[in-house]
Amino acid sequence: MSSTLAEGVMIGGKYRLVTELGTGAMGTVWSATHQTLGHHVAIKFLLRSITASIDARARFDREARLAARLGEASRHIARVIDHGVTDDHVPYLVMELLRGESLSSRLKRERRVSLRFAAHVVQQLARALHVAHSAGVIHRDLAPANIFLCTPEDGDDAYVKLLDFGIAKAESDGDTTAQGMVLGTPSYMSPEQIITDRTIDHRTDLWAVAAVVYRMVVGKAPFGTGSLQEIGLRVMSVEPTLPSQIWPELPHELDLWIQRGLSKNQEARFQTARELSDFLAAVAGTSGTNTPAGTTVAALQEQILLGGGDEFAPLPAEPSVSEAPTWRPPGKSSRRRWLIPLAVLLASLASMAMVLVSVRGAAPSQANAAQPPSSSAPAIWPAPPPSPAPSPTAPAAAEPASPSATPSVAPKASSPRDASSASSALPPPVLKTKSAKDNSGWSNKQEL
Repeated sequence: MSSTLAEGVMIGGKYRLVTELGTGAMGTVWSATHQTLGHHVAIKFLLRSITASIDARARFDREARLAARLGEASRHIARVIDHGVTDDHVPYLVMELLRGESLSSRLKRERRVSLRFAAHVVQQLARALHVAHSAGVIHRDLAPANIFLCTPEDGDDAYVKLLDFGIAKAESDGDTTAQGMVLGTPSYMSPEQIITDRTIDHRTDLWAVAAVVYRMVVGKAPFGTGSLQEIGLRVMSVEPTLPSQIWPELPHELDLWIQRGLSKNQEARFQTARELSDFLAAVAGTSGTNTPAGTTVAALQEQILLGGGDEFAPLPAEPSVSEAPTWRPPGKSSRRRWLIPLAVLLASLASMAMVLVSVRGAAPSQANAAQPPSSSAPAIWPAPPPSPAPSPTAPAAAEPASPSATPSVAPKASSPRDASSASSALPPPVLKTKSAKDNSGWSNKQEL
């Protein structure tokens, strides 16, 4: 291969480059054509300037492995179909070429989308996350730029694909994060991701989904924009302004969903991607995979505030007028839990420097065949404890033209109605055998 990527250059003896789609901090993406089969693909190259970095090459190789495995299990994950190294030692990944636009591009053009569309996106995103989480993989960079809206072929709403597992964390791979480094897109990073990347789990991804939903329906990120230092301080110390306080037409139930989704306490959040998706579908009035007909507002409030696991309990047909929802005061222990990490963060954030880590700006222009539907189901976890009431809100910083901050690598700082809810207190799924799907398309176990 030539030392310069250009139209017509052959890659791996079978892919001919067509046009550059985008360049980011770690790589560049080109469209290409397979010389014998004639189909179109996207090829992502690691930037020549960082090919000598052992850490960068390790992340690139891990992205190839994870995206190949997970893309085979879920049609909502962009699949890697080949990989290799050029003649002059530049690693590359060959991926399916998508036709459409990123959610980031959509939000730059429209600023906001409807709650129903947001629920539609999350329903598909949840299936991708279920497959990843069941395989022990945490994405760690769920942001609008990594959510792709494929152009529909039948007039339906956009088909969603999850992109870029470049900084994903697989339990089987151990921890390759360098000591003192923070990975992710600042506007969508959870408190634990900002404080210590070594303690995150799948609920970090769920927090990011809630932040993305906020961005979609409100028109700005929940904690504003700015440097990692500025956003980190807001994430750790304040609560976002409730959606209905900014846009009164948004339902109060969405406020409750956001409060639970963006809880600083991992145990108080939604515990699985399916649970998060189904509750949002109920709030939006769309068809969730596990939401029974006739769910009332009061019962929904109870479920969101207190947690209901993956399964909904039987609910009364109508709420009682005399039983108005009430808020409990914030628990002192929940606040105290973050005092020491916040103090450490305050002392160290001033020295943080940001370095880009992900390829951005690629807008593929060709369609690809869909992968088979995911035949997997969410892990069922114990229901979370009661979520504390929100602390005083602080308005988020104004959103600039670009809806999402750039992923970074930086030095790291070392009650409502009395309706019953039920959840199964089972351990995380054992990934050994497959089982048949239920009617919603979810199955009980996933083998990768």
